Formats: sequence, structure tokens, C-alpha cells
Amino acid sequence: MPCDVRSGHFGPRLRPILDRYGLPATDSTGPHLVVFDTAGFDDPLPQASPLTAALFEEQCAQLLRRRGLAQGIAGSVREVLLHRLGGRVSQEDVAAALHMSLRTMRRRLADEGTSYRRLCSETYGNLAEELLATGLTVEDVAYRMGYSGAPSFSNAFKQWRGVSPGRFARAAVAGHGPASIA
Repeated sequence: MPCDVRSGHFGPRLRPILDRYGLPATDSTGPHLVVFDTAGFDDPLPQASPLTAALFEEQCAQLLRRRGLAQGIAGSVREVLLHRLGGRVSQEDVAAALHMSLRTMRRRLADEGTSYRRLCSETYGNLAEELLATGLTVEDVAYRMGYSGAPSFSNAFKQWRGVSPGRFARAAVAGHGPASIA
């Protein structure tokens, strides 16, 4: 539960929600900010269903296998990247999660003909494309992928795909594939 919500302007639609749940709100300058007490972050969710979680994880694994993305060390790296999506994860963090040294991870990725940077670009780019194709706004996709805002996400998306996310989203919603966008 948030401890404090800070914003330069609480619109008429947001204020009743904050009041209903008794969330303290502070008017401030700068970006919108929600402050959480992290004490309970590791506690299990009260309505969590281990069966449902296992089902969803299996469906995701099947999707990765069908796409050929769950193979070798590259597949393991992609899995770590997707599980830690909220914040950018360093190569060192991924290597540690895979119980190997950074040098070993780099060597094994090179043996598979790829690199950490390429996997990040592919993984985050594919996820962003899928989210944009559902009709989510660029701002919503940026938020879901852990970016501070749409401008930083837009810059990253342009580096990954060579086209702005807005242009990609318009083409995807209109029924055109990525090949017809560039």
C-alpha cells in the first residue's frame, strides 16, 4: 500500500480514488511519484494462487519454446531479463542469477553467436512490440517496462527497432506488420 502519492496536479478522476482508499497525497513539482513502504514486499500476496502462477509460468515457457527463445544460455539470459523487468538488470546481475562468472556468460553467449546487448535489444524490443500491438499507449508501455517516462522509452525503442513506438503502434493497430513500418 502506498505511503504517499506526490503529483504536480491531481486530476478530478484521481482525487476520489486516493480519498476512497485513504491514501495521503502531496502536491509537488516534478514527476508523479508513489512512495511505498518496502517492509512487506517479500510477503506473499493474500489472494495469490500458486496454481494460477504455475499455469501462467508454464504458458510463458511454452511460448518461449515455440519461438525458439528458451534455448541455451541465451534463453536463460532472456528468462532472467523478463523476470526482472521492473528495473534494468546488469550483466553482472544476470551472470550471478545464472550461477556463473561474467566472463563465462559472455564466452558462452559468444559461442551461441550472440551477446548480452543483442539479447537485451531483442528481448525488450519484442516485449515492447507485443505491448504496443495490444493498443496500449506509449506511456503505458513505458511504465510497464520500468522506464521513467515515455521519452526515455521512445529513445530506447528507436534504437531497438529504428522507428518511433508511436509509429509502430499505429501501424500495428491498423493491421500492418513490423516489416511494413520501416
